[in-house]
Amino acid sequence: MRRESATRFLFPAVWIAASAVAQQSQWQQLAASALPSADGAVTYDSLRDRVVMIATSQPFASPYWSEHWEFDGLVWSQSMLPAALASRAHARTAFDSRRGRLVLFGGIEVPSVQVFLPQDTWILEAGTWQQVAGPRMRFGHGLVYDEARDRVVLVGGQAVLGFHMGTIDETWEFDGATWSMRSPMPQQRAFAGVAYDAGRARTVVYGGHFISGGGPYPLYDALEWDGATWQPLPATGPSPVLEGVSLCHDRERGRCLLYGTVPLSASREVWEYDGVAWSRDPVAPPPSSLGITSMVYDRQRGRLVGVERIFSNGPVVWSRSLPGLAVAQPYGLACGAPPMRSVVDPGARPLLGANLGVDIEGVPNGAAFMCFGWSNRQALGLTLPMVMDGFGLPGCWLLQSDDAITLPCAMTGPTTARFTLPIPSAASFAGLRFFLQPWGPAPGHNLGGGVVGDAVAVTLGSF
Repeated sequence: MRRESATRFLFPAVWIAASAVAQQSQWQQLAASALPSADGAVTYDSLRDRVVMIATSQPFASPYWSEHWEFDGLVWSQSMLPAALASRAHARTAFDSRRGRLVLFGGIEVPSVQVFLPQDTWILEAGTWQQVAGPRMRFGHGLVYDEARDRVVLVGGQAVLGFHMGTIDETWEFDGATWSMRSPMPQQRAFAGVAYDAGRARTVVYGGHFISGGGPYPLYDALEWDGATWQPLPATGPSPVLEGVSLCHDRERGRCLLYGTVPLSASREVWEYDGVAWSRDPVAPPPSSLGITSMVYDRQRGRLVGVERIFSNGPVVWSRSLPGLAVAQPYGLACGAPPMRSVVDPGARPLLGANLGVDIEGVPNGAAFMCFGWSNRQALGLTLPMVMDGFGLPGCWLLQSDDAITLPCAMTGPTTARFTLPIPSAASFAGLRFFLQPWGPAPGHNLGGGVVGDAVAVTLGSF
């Protein structure tokens, strides 16, 4: 089947029947039913397309507790935590997208400096929690995953120092098995805004506070970690300065977004850092009462998700996306040796009236095909994502439905291919969402005789 006939099949019958979902330009409140009255650490799981929250009790409210909640874009659901974590509060989490697992570290059990938890790290992988050794316990630290260097980066925090509690300047990195201490931060700090800038491969830190004598004392500087050294950001930061901050990275627009409160006021602002300069976000912050305490980037939808802490009625969840934004984000885990990976051509994004281009690496046996699907939740009555070990494809994941499974890709080299998909020039398709996952025949590689790549979440847009 030629490429033209394969792609044309999609548009007349299936695409026209689909209903586009318009993106919103302002912050919108999302469902938050059944959530506990709690604070929480929020992380985005790009393998399963979930916002993960480890909800915890109010600060310094005994007894301490934690709960594991996940948001799939429509509803919240609760999962079980190990007994050792159920009484721990104020841990931090990061998602290791290379291995598809959640890493949890830190926290406290009771509001007393005498009863901090053991030095441990918890890893959630394929629904199972495992415990490994870690640095000394702390809270108020930052935890992010550095995709370029394949490291979880831990910065700062508050810990027991002798007979008192103080801030620390430590930098640690976790390679998936062991922790190692790296160069210290220029300043002790806790409760800073911390995010990983995927475009520049930097861990960015803003603000926080340090404890000295009668402290704590607020900090309003910004710095970044490149894996070897800490450096102050070359740009002047937000003015006025911000406190109680949350920081995340908008991958589509290549900006770090900082949310915070102007000191001695109830005014809240959002600022952007593009790697060169800070600027105030033109979109007004959400009308929250206590402010957003955690903010993450939903890679598959190209939107920000913020959780506002309201203790009386549980958290309120907000989202913000840009109307007409074309999104094409790889997600999930690939199998094969080397893995069969998807790389979206930045010059061929899913724009209306243009062609989407996806380059595929690690193609086995000189042939590659693309699977097209409308869902990353269900396929043939099965819940996604799903490990395909039972189908003779160990280590491979089914990440989407298989509405069209054999769309051919053009080989561009012995182990590389390209998939091109023409996008209709129709305004009604703006916001339409679908998924692509490459695969290739590989006789003898496994019982199933094939390998499956990671997937690409696509949202059609006009820019």
